[in-house]
Amino acid sequence: MKKVPIATKSEAAALALIAIDRNILAQQTWEVDYFALPPHRKVFTALQGVHQRTGSCCPFSAIAELEATGEIEAAGGENEVHEILSTMKIASGKVCQDMADDYRKQLVRNKGYRDAIKAIEEEEPNIRIGKSDLKKLSETIMRCSEDRGVKIKPVKDIILEIIDEMEGKVANECFTTGMIKVDRALKGGMHKGEMMTVASETGGGKSIYLVQAALANLLDGKPVLFFSLEMKAKDILTRMACNLARYPIREPEDYKNANQVELKAISEALLRLHKLPIEIVDGVSQIEEIESHINRYTGENRADVIVVDYLQIISYDGSDSREGQISEIARRLKVSALKNNSIMLTASQLNDDGRLRESRAIGMHSDQVVYVEHFKTKSMLTIKKNRRGARNYTTEIIMRGEISKLEEVF
Repeated sequence: MKKVPIATKSEAAALALIAIDRNILAQQTWEVDYFALPPHRKVFTALQGVHQRTGSCCPFSAIAELEATGEIEAAGGENEVHEILSTMKIASGKVCQDMADDYRKQLVRNKGYRDAIKAIEEEEPNIRIGKSDLKKLSETIMRCSEDRGVKIKPVKDIILEIIDEMEGKVANECFTTGMIKVDRALKGGMHKGEMMTVASETGGGKSIYLVQAALANLLDGKPVLFFSLEMKAKDILTRMACNLARYPIREPEDYKNANQVELKAISEALLRLHKLPIEIVDGVSQIEEIESHINRYTGENRADVIVVDYLQIISYDGSDSREGQISEIARRLKVSALKNNSIMLTASQLNDDGRLRESRAIGMHSDQVVYVEHFKTKSMLTIKKNRRGARNYTTEIIMRGEISKLEEVF
């Protein structure tokens, strides 16, 4: 290898920190190209692979991954890998994460130097004969200095994409909300990177809406990751089956001599759900755990649609006030949607004044806010916020709780 900037000790330290704290890969952007040395690249790929599948990583799982893929010798052998991953001795937590980010920035800077050297070397023949596009070379070198913790798309490319979409050359992928009129108001449905918050009073239909939206996307062939913080996975699947079959679940004895048509319809609905790309996580409550699962499933292309039911049940210890906690939870869910190029559907309770409970920031971070409200004579669905269309759009609905369905009145 030609002489280029390589921070050997920093690479080893970064790998050790990643193995200590699973949230480093979940919350920070790391790429294999940050590591210059081939053994370090192998170790990082192993850590990343384990994390995507399990949501965690440690030295032993990394070594097992390298052995399973036949890369252990290419990484320097078991003893060398263990020594690399033992470089740092520190407990997981914020200090560990901050140290990892500092090392990440150093590795990104060195990668930028390596990329700049490579660009100059590739263009050197043209420079020597006076045929180099120096402006283009300069732009390439400038991009080498960028820390692409978030992928930055050139404005020129974005403009061309907009023109192509306007001319109908490229189909803009939309995701249904499970409600025809809401999809129309959103100009076709939700777009990747967006977050919708469904709000209602307790028992007002938040979970029904989320289940219905998730089911509609499943029927469109979209993989769904559903976080159920209030109900078991079995309850979510039962609700989806009732919605699909349009019959309620009864007690077992009710099916012995009657209601056979209903039993058959619900059984067929469950068998249909068995074939659809859905994953349900019902054993987590911490925002860090949710982010870890999101990163894992989106990394495996198994979560175009993410559903989190619901905001007020999520735990976060990083703020003294509940308002600050809910604000940070909503922000991080929105960031997850953007970073992973997915759509996010979540829900919030309403307080006694009809406002989003515990934090106004929920509405600030959401692209769409939909209220499900019930009055004496009818129920209404109102789009209170809509970043891609008119707000305060209202339509009448009928809530059929027994089959977990919100029906639109046409």
